[in-house]
Amino acid sequence: MKLKLLFTLVLLVSLSTSHAQFGLDKLKNKVKSSTSSGDTKDAAKENASKLDKTNPDNSPAGKSIRKFRNDFSFAEDAINKKHPDAEWRVKNLEKLLGQIKTEDPNWADYDKDEAEFKRLKAKYEKMNEGLVMNRRLEDARSCASSITRSPNKASDTVYAECVDKVKFEEVKAYYNSHPEELTDFRKGTLASMDNFYANDVPKIKQSLLQKTEDYTKAVYYLKEARAKADYLKNKGWGSFNPESNLNTIKDGIKFVDGSLLFLPGDAELTAIQKLLNNRKTDIEQYMASPEYKADIAKRKQMDIDEVLITKPEMNDPSLEAVVKRDFNTKTWGTIKRISLYDRGWIVIKNSLGLPLEKVINVEVGTSQEGKCYRVSGRLVSPYEGGGKYGKPNFIVHLSYTEMNCANMNKNGTK
Repeated sequence: MKLKLLFTLVLLVSLSTSHAQFGLDKLKNKVKSSTSSGDTKDAAKENASKLDKTNPDNSPAGKSIRKFRNDFSFAEDAINKKHPDAEWRVKNLEKLLGQIKTEDPNWADYDKDEAEFKRLKAKYEKMNEGLVMNRRLEDARSCASSITRSPNKASDTVYAECVDKVKFEEVKAYYNSHPEELTDFRKGTLASMDNFYANDVPKIKQSLLQKTEDYTKAVYYLKEARAKADYLKNKGWGSFNPESNLNTIKDGIKFVDGSLLFLPGDAELTAIQKLLNNRKTDIEQYMASPEYKADIAKRKQMDIDEVLITKPEMNDPSLEAVVKRDFNTKTWGTIKRISLYDRGWIVIKNSLGLPLEKVINVEVGTSQEGKCYRVSGRLVSPYEGGGKYGKPNFIVHLSYTEMNCANMNKNGTK
């Protein structure tokens, strides 16, 4: 009986343990199944995210897209507040949009982003028109003030465009249609600009016409001047330099062109413009001709022929000996003549009136390699104090001018 009871108890424990193990295994399988199912869903979700072509993370332009969308809100806020930053913010968005197109031509939401930008830009332009007109009015007032003080500024392209009357009429038309933006200050500025065009511009025109005379009087090398017998003898120009005359005419054309931006179609300025352009063509053709090359050679020889040694005022062999002693014949040529053309020593003093040295101006005629030259210099005796001067030395002033050898013994004047 006891044995039967023990057997029954063992059997019950065994069944209970088996059942518990089965339940545990079932629970484990359920958890495992659940975990596997969750992992599958997460993977599917992740795969779906990766396949979303409207997700910036999946685009090579992701960084630019996120920046565009972030900056968009700041730009719209600036426009709403009419902040000066609005302009560069809109330009920055346009630049970012271009970057997105370049970095990812297939960006799925490009059309959407572009449409949003166009909407924002249109909003900016509507707001900006008022800012542009106000800036144009303020610039015109400032430029008009500068031109009134310095009329020649009217020939400057920047100033001329700044006070362009057609643009000013556009400003007036804008404020006539937007009276709510017409402050007392703007009313005053509009009135002062009307006065500028009516009363100041005619005076400025006269100043511009007067200035053109600086350019129209450059006539030394024109066809009419070249036709005269004394053309090459004319010293009005100094050295023979048609290019300098041409540059003056070019400066005049630039000045008149700018003045015509300020006074479009003005008959007097237009006539001067035509005159200067004709003169420019004339001199350019002359400088490109064989005649010009021949004239250069003739004028050069004329200049050489006119160089003379200044008439001497002293005859002092001892001082001439100093010149010969100190003269560098290898550099300046063989001495042919010496002229001491001061009547005596000239004392050079400092700002306190104390003597520094005494000098005598000298010209030396030389010959070198078949040509002759006039060399300028001076004899110098340094002051040693006590009313005494040191021994003289000769110093060349680096004035070395070719002359006609036939004129070596002819005298010129100071």
